[in-house]
Amino acid sequence: MVRSNSAPEAGRQLRKGYLQNAGFESSDIERVEEIINETRTATRSGSISPEGAALSDADTLFKALPMTPVVFSHLYLTKTGSGCASWPRRSSRNSSR
Repeated sequence: MVRSNSAPEAGRQLRKGYLQNAGFESSDIERVEEIINETRTATRSGSISPEGAALSDADTLFKALPMTPVVFSHLYLTKTGSGCASWPRRSSRNSSR
């Protein structure tokens, strides 16, 4: 494994090994590395490939997911007609079981 928050280069050999073991050709492995490197925030340019943009968007979404339930919880409460006022009753009913 590579260290968390390390540069993409730190995982190059690990990725290469996995991709070789999976039967990828050298040219495909190099393309994967190009895509990974072009999505790096420090070096990203306006001419990012569609694959690079998709990877970058997926990375951003992955990083945002832990906050998503908190950010959208009000929509769930509104849609289901729930509210904080009903939580103590539910909790006390469930605790008596």
